[in-house]
Amino acid sequence: MSGVRVAPEDRDRTRVLLIDAGGRVLAASDGRGALTETLHLGPGQRTGGFTIDARTGTVRSRCRR
Repeated sequence: MSGVRVAPEDRDRTRVLLIDAGGRVLAASDGRGALTETLHLGPGQRTGGFTIDARTGTVRSRCRR
């Protein structure tokens, strides 16, 4: 995922992930966690949109085609 477009000033604090329906990481822009890491997406398991983690301020964006 080295071709992901992220502004240079955001690259150090941004991680782009491709995940499957079960939350398993299929690919990551930082090369870590592929097929070994699973994300828990939280209530509703939405297929699109974004969520913000209230504790850390982390923004998670989701879309499904």
